[in-house]
Amino acid sequence: MKLKIAALFFSLSVIVFAGQIFAEGAVVTLTNNDAESLEFTADCATTMTSGFISAHQTIDLAAGPCTVTIKKTGSSAQGSKSLTITNGKVN
Repeated sequence: MKLKIAALFFSLSVIVFAGQIFAEGAVVTLTNNDAESLEFTADCATTMTSGFISAHQTIDLAAGPCTVTIKKTGSSAQGSKSLTITNGKVN
């Protein structure tokens, strides 16, 4: 009986620990509220990318945190869950 209880606690500890790891590396989303497509760069925890986001579009970037820079305005911000572009500025 003691062995079963110990195994249960170990299993629960592994599940909780794995959940914390995945929560820290959640995918960051980028939403463009502007009426124009914008070029951006995204420097995330494990990858760096660049591209365009269409008007009124939301995209998934990568595991965060991510620093996003808008090429046209030079606006830059860091986020771990979501970032939003409004009037050419990201926050």
